[in-house]
Amino acid sequence: MKIGIDIQCLTRPLTGVGYYTLGLLRGLASISGSDRIYPFFFSSRGHVDLPPQVYKKLAPLGKRIPGRILSLGWKRLGFPPLNWLIRGMDLYHFPDFVARPVKKKPVVITIYDLSFKRYPEFTEPKNLRYLETSIPGSLERADRIIVISRFTRDELTSLYPVSANKIAVIHGGIDDIFRQSITPDELLRIRYRFNLPEKYVLTVGTWEPRKNLVRLLQAWRTLRAEGKLAGYKLVMVGMKGWLCGEIEQQFHNQAGERGVMALGYIPRSSLPAIYRGAAVFVYPSIYEGLGLPPLEALACGVPVAAARAGALPEVLGDAALYFDPTNPQEMATAIETVVTQEKVAEELREKGRARAEKFTWEETAEKTMQVYRNACGGGEVLG
Repeated sequence: MKIGIDIQCLTRPLTGVGYYTLGLLRGLASISGSDRIYPFFFSSRGHVDLPPQVYKKLAPLGKRIPGRILSLGWKRLGFPPLNWLIRGMDLYHFPDFVARPVKKKPVVITIYDLSFKRYPEFTEPKNLRYLETSIPGSLERADRIIVISRFTRDELTSLYPVSANKIAVIHGGIDDIFRQSITPDELLRIRYRFNLPEKYVLTVGTWEPRKNLVRLLQAWRTLRAEGKLAGYKLVMVGMKGWLCGEIEQQFHNQAGERGVMALGYIPRSSLPAIYRGAAVFVYPSIYEGLGLPPLEALACGVPVAAARAGALPEVLGDAALYFDPTNPQEMATAIETVVTQEKVAEELREKGRARAEKFTWEETAEKTMQVYRNACGGGEVLG
């Protein structure tokens, strides 16, 4: 088979969809077989940085056509068919929710979550309109639909008239850089590069309402007001997103007290050391289709406190201490428990490392290849 994979999401700063797509490419590059993978994108710049193993095994295609112009044609006219531009493929995979027009070839799409349906107030209006109008047609055109958790599968079938027979549940993986050992010198270098405190609690995520950072900051203020976790700081990693004004206000209210610090968007290569320096990783998100950051923390051997919400309990299993994401006091108690009770923290570390072993991009790629074959007429859909 010749398989075309749309990697347009890699032309912009990476967040969850981009990291999943990049991990899938790494996994596909690592498995054997005669199938050929052609990641493609449209950009006037004509370049996307991919891992070396992808260049060695796969055949990236870049078309010097501005992606915005094409998107406009697809949105308004449903034209041109993608296989007029990327020719010769047996199947096309769209790993960013929406399928582009394709003539007479199988189509696979990936759906990560349905937060725009459950929490429309958390979605940028322009993006909300785009998803609301584009998703129904994409689901209808798709021969197979990949979802990244059973939670997302159940959400999809409850919100849209989609047959479960078209859906395959395929969890994402954890990048190898989060499993590799790190020397004390490297940990020290990262600490000084980012001016990290000796003792800190860590969270990673875009500053947007769905990530629930306002309540995390409220929980942190409660801990400080009660004189708990003295000497610790809350370190926040992630770029500013849509509707982040309240998060910024809460942050600046506490930044003056030197209890919190923001690092912004951090290069992927520096994240493992930042994870490993943390006493606990906290993930307060209200709604997640998978949750890569807490999985990365598990692989780094960091105990995790996470929201009892979305797919997080499914993905993290018994390797996290859970809290109600709507209750800042319960969140504060969970953070304090992991930091101050070493027995709890060590148990979470052991369970976390074992849990992280279950999530590899190679397995994701193998299951995705099976979906491709099914879409082309061979075999049953994965459950």
